[in-house]
Amino acid sequence: MARVSTATIPGVGLAGCSAEKRAMRTACILRIREVLADGPMSTFDVKKALGVSSSATYAALNFMMLELREVRRSGQRDDRRAFLWELGEDLTLSAADQQQTRTVPARQVGMWRDHLVAALFGPAQGAAT
Repeated sequence: MARVSTATIPGVGLAGCSAEKRAMRTACILRIREVLADGPMSTFDVKKALGVSSSATYAALNFMMLELREVRRSGQRDDRRAFLWELGEDLTLSAADQQQTRTVPARQVGMWRDHLVAALFGPAQGAAT
Protein backbone atom coordinates (compact mmCIF):
# COMPACT_ATOMS: atom_id res chain seq x y z
CA MET A 1 0.00 0.00 0.00
CA ALA A 2 1.32 3.44 -0.88
CA ARG A 3 2.26 5.91 1.84
CA VAL A 4 -0.85 7.78 3.01
CA SER A 5 -0.94 11.20 4.65
CA THR A 6 -2.61 11.72 8.02
CA ALA A 7 -5.45 13.54 6.23
CA THR A 8 -6.80 10.12 5.24
CA ILE A 9 -7.35 8.93 8.80
CA PRO A 10 -10.68 7.18 9.13
CA GLY A 11 -13.01 9.23 11.24
CA VAL A 12 -16.62 9.98 11.81
CA GLY A 13 -18.08 10.96 8.42
CA LEU A 14 -17.02 14.50 7.74
CA ALA A 15 -19.38 16.57 5.61
CA GLY A 16 -16.56 17.98 3.48
CA CYS A 17 -14.90 14.63 2.90
CA SER A 18 -14.03 14.04 -0.72
CA ALA A 19 -14.63 10.81 -2.58
CA GLU A 20 -10.86 10.31 -2.82
CA LYS A 21 -10.45 10.48 0.96
CA ARG A 22 -13.35 8.09 1.51
CA ALA A 23 -11.75 5.66 -0.92
CA MET A 24 -8.41 5.93 0.90
CA ARG A 25 -10.11 5.32 4.27
CA THR A 26 -11.95 2.31 2.89
CA ALA A 27 -8.69 0.91 1.48
CA CYS A 28 -6.98 1.43 4.85
CA ILE A 29 -9.76 -0.36 6.72
CA LEU A 30 -9.77 -3.24 4.22
CA ARG A 31 -6.01 -3.59 4.57
CA ILE A 32 -6.26 -3.67 8.39
CA ARG A 33 -8.85 -6.45 8.12
CA GLU A 34 -6.46 -8.45 5.93
CA VAL A 35 -3.51 -7.86 8.27
CA LEU A 36 -5.42 -8.80 11.43
CA ALA A 37 -6.84 -11.93 9.78
CA ASP A 38 -3.39 -13.51 10.30
CA GLY A 39 -3.71 -13.10 14.07
CA PRO A 40 -3.34 -10.49 16.83
CA MET A 41 -0.84 -7.71 16.12
CA SER A 42 0.41 -4.61 17.90
CA THR A 43 -0.22 -1.11 16.59
CA PHE A 44 3.44 -0.97 15.55
CA ASP A 45 3.16 -4.16 13.47
CA VAL A 46 -0.05 -2.94 11.80
CA LYS A 47 1.68 0.39 11.10
CA LYS A 48 4.57 -1.38 9.39
CA ALA A 49 2.17 -3.42 7.25
CA LEU A 50 0.15 -0.34 6.22
CA GLY A 51 3.01 2.08 5.73
CA VAL A 52 1.26 4.98 7.47
CA SER A 53 2.08 6.97 10.60
CA SER A 54 1.52 5.62 14.11
CA SER A 55 -1.20 8.15 14.85
CA ALA A 56 -3.05 7.32 11.62
CA THR A 57 -2.86 3.61 12.41
CA TYR A 58 -4.09 4.10 15.98
CA ALA A 59 -6.92 6.36 14.77
CA ALA A 60 -7.96 3.76 12.20
CA LEU A 61 -7.95 0.98 14.80
CA ASN A 62 -9.93 3.12 17.25
CA PHE A 63 -12.45 3.97 14.53
CA MET A 64 -12.83 0.30 13.70
CA MET A 65 -13.24 -0.52 17.41
CA LEU A 66 -15.64 2.25 18.44
CA GLU A 67 -17.65 2.98 15.29
CA LEU A 68 -17.50 -0.15 13.13
CA ARG A 69 -17.06 -2.58 16.07
CA GLU A 70 -14.85 -4.91 14.03
CA VAL A 71 -11.64 -5.02 16.10
CA ARG A 72 -10.80 -5.17 19.79
CA ARG A 73 -7.78 -5.10 22.05
CA SER A 74 -6.85 -8.55 23.20
CA GLY A 75 -5.70 -9.16 26.75
CA GLN A 76 -2.24 -10.02 25.43
CA ARG A 77 0.75 -7.70 25.16
CA ASP A 78 3.86 -7.93 23.01
CA ASP A 79 7.48 -7.64 24.16
CA ARG A 80 7.17 -3.81 24.09
CA ARG A 81 4.17 -4.11 26.47
CA ALA A 82 1.82 -2.79 23.79
CA PHE A 83 -1.70 -4.21 23.51
CA LEU A 84 -2.38 -6.53 20.62
CA TRP A 85 -5.34 -5.90 18.31
CA GLU A 86 -7.51 -8.69 16.93
CA LEU A 87 -10.64 -9.06 14.83
CA GLY A 88 -13.94 -9.25 16.70
CA GLU A 89 -16.31 -6.95 18.58
CA ASP A 90 -15.41 -5.67 22.04
CA LEU A 91 -18.36 -6.74 24.16
CA THR A 92 -17.30 -4.53 27.09
CA LEU A 93 -18.22 -1.37 25.16
CA SER A 94 -21.66 0.12 25.65
CA ALA A 95 -24.23 -0.24 22.89
CA ALA A 96 -23.55 1.99 19.91
CA ASP A 97 -27.09 3.33 19.79
CA GLN A 98 -27.16 4.37 23.45
CA GLN A 99 -26.34 8.00 24.06
CA GLN A 100 -25.12 9.03 27.45
CA THR A 101 -27.33 11.71 28.87
CA ARG A 102 -26.02 14.20 31.38
CA THR A 103 -28.00 14.48 34.60
CA VAL A 104 -28.00 17.79 36.43
CA PRO A 105 -29.53 18.49 39.83
CA ALA A 106 -32.94 20.16 39.77
CA ARG A 107 -33.17 23.75 40.99
CA GLN A 108 -36.25 25.70 41.81
CA VAL A 109 -35.58 29.22 40.66
CA GLY A 110 -37.59 32.27 41.70
CA MET A 111 -40.02 30.50 43.98
CA TRP A 112 -41.57 32.16 46.99
CA ARG A 113 -40.38 30.81 50.35
CA ASP A 114 -42.19 31.06 53.67
CA HIS A 115 -40.63 33.67 56.03
CA LEU A 116 -39.90 31.11 58.76
CA VAL A 117 -38.24 28.72 56.28
CA ALA A 118 -36.28 31.63 54.78
CA ALA A 119 -35.12 32.66 58.26
CA LEU A 120 -33.88 29.12 58.99
CA PHE A 121 -32.49 28.10 55.60
CA GLY A 122 -32.08 31.35 53.67
CA PRO A 123 -33.96 32.64 50.66
CA ALA A 124 -34.65 30.41 47.64
CA GLN A 125 -31.88 30.46 45.07
CA GLY A 126 -32.53 33.03 42.41
CA ALA A 127 -35.36 34.66 44.36
CA ALA A 128 -35.35 38.38 45.05
CA THR A 129 -35.09 39.12 48.78
